[in-house]
Amino acid sequence: MLRKRSPATQRTKPHTWGILRSESLLVTPNAVTVKLTSNEITLLECLMSNPEATFTKQHLLGLFNLSDVDDGFHRIEVMVMRLRSKVLSAVNLKLPLRTIYGRGFSFVGTGEVKP
Repeated sequence: MLRKRSPATQRTKPHTWGILRSESLLVTPNAVTVKLTSNEITLLECLMSNPEATFTKQHLLGLFNLSDVDDGFHRIEVMVMRLRSKVLSAVNLKLPLRTIYGRGFSFVGTGEVKP
């Protein structure tokens, strides 16, 4: 679901990606919101907590209580693919998530999480 420039968007800094946890929303730098699932929020909160850092496969598997490295990490990769697609189609912006081949993922933008 896409909502444009709601009052919630006023609570994040300009040019910043933001998560409004209480409303399950991603706020894009152009102040458009995208509805997120609980798993998408968990993933983005983790990645935004330390921008530019690489979060390893093992760390992300633990975050979602998945034990099988191959199958479990494939589930995370699919979630990232769908999240990227959702954001791109909703707001025509690329989500600043970088895949670090063989290692994990990194958030390469400016982000903040609000309760």
